[in-house]
Amino acid sequence: SYVSASAGNSGPDYGTADHASPWYTTVAASSIPTYEGTVQAAGEFEAPGAAITVPADGVTGDAVYAGDVPAAGVDAADAALCFPDTLDAAAVDGKIVVCDRGGNARAEKSQTVADAGGIGMVLVNVTPGSLDTDMHSVPTVHIAHTYRDALLAAIETDPSVTLLAENITGEETPVPQIAGFSSRGPMLADG
Repeated sequence: SYVSASAGNSGPDYGTADHASPWYTTVAASSIPTYEGTVQAAGEFEAPGAAITVPADGVTGDAVYAGDVPAAGVDAADAALCFPDTLDAAAVDGKIVVCDRGGNARAEKSQTVADAGGIGMVLVNVTPGSLDTDMHSVPTVHIAHTYRDALLAAIETDPSVTLLAENITGEETPVPQIAGFSSRGPMLADG
């Protein structure tokens, strides 16, 4: 019989793989062909990102950075992470909100945007990390940290942003690739 087992989710350090027995086929966590969208903003800004919730005809609206629109009495750092009940609904209503990754669940961030009346979200990594296709409450594109500063500068100049349901940037994401959290070899058998 054939036995396939997970390498584990203790990566990315070397020698972290489980299931070293020779009768197992150990399989790393890896990506499949990605579902991508595009964020477009002023000054020819375009960034590809993970997206499965953007409608085929896209979403266009003015964007705000969550850290610039905290609710009364809320710390701007908490608002930037789109923690629940941290956004000023009057400033977010009808807008696409740029939320920083970290601190709480990615899908919770989009629920926070929806609760405040937002029509879309750009989820931005603040450090290198995975781009994830989550089921969000509002149309969302999740982009890499390398685009963060340019996006914030673009919406400061002109707040109009469009979220597209496909990657039109010409940048290709290589797949498959090993997920960052996947355990890796070599196996360190002792004997």
